[in-house]
Formats: sequence, C-alpha cells, structure tokens
Amino acid sequence: SSWGSVVNRDELRFRITRAMSPKIAGHLALRGIRTEGAIDDDVLPLRDRKYAAASAGLEWRWSRQYALVGSYNYTWQEFEGEPADATSNGVSLSVVYEPRRGN
Repeated sequence: SSWGSVVNRDELRFRITRAMSPKIAGHLALRGIRTEGAIDDDVLPLRDRKYAAASAGLEWRWSRQYALVGSYNYTWQEFEGEPADATSNGVSLSVVYEPRRGN
C-alpha cells in the first residue's frame, strides 16, 4: 500500500462496450475491490476496505474525430470501524476530440 503496509487485495473488473449503430455506442462497467491487512501492524494500522463502482454511458460520434459522451457513475465505499458507508453519484457530459482517429 502507499503506507508501506502489507495488504491482501482482491479486485474484479468488468466492462462491455457495444456498438448499436455506426455512430452510437454504449458501455457498462463494474469494479469491486476488497483490501485487508495481511499482518497485524501496531505501527501502521490498516483498516479493511470494501469498494464498488459502476458506470453506464452512451457515445454519439458525429464525425471520426468528434464525439459526445454521456455517463452515469455510482461509487460505494466502506471502511472497517466506520459507523456508515459512503456513496457517490455523478453524471457527466463530455465532448471528445481525437485528432488521429481514423487516419
């Protein structure tokens, strides 16, 4: 870890992208992480953590170089010893420019 502690980390990632037409594509992504301290360390105690994230979005490409991308993101996190878990929701709308795409 960034603290210099020994940890066990399990991570699972999944992402699927589907082209619905030549100009429209969608995606769905899931990610889960579980982090646990591998040894009991009194100097640098590490709290166990569970983390999950999900994302869903659409992309509309109006030319080879430009696209409009919209997505929804959800994040959940829980630390050992905390009274409650934390969640976050986000919506984004982006214009993407890729100058070398299709050349």
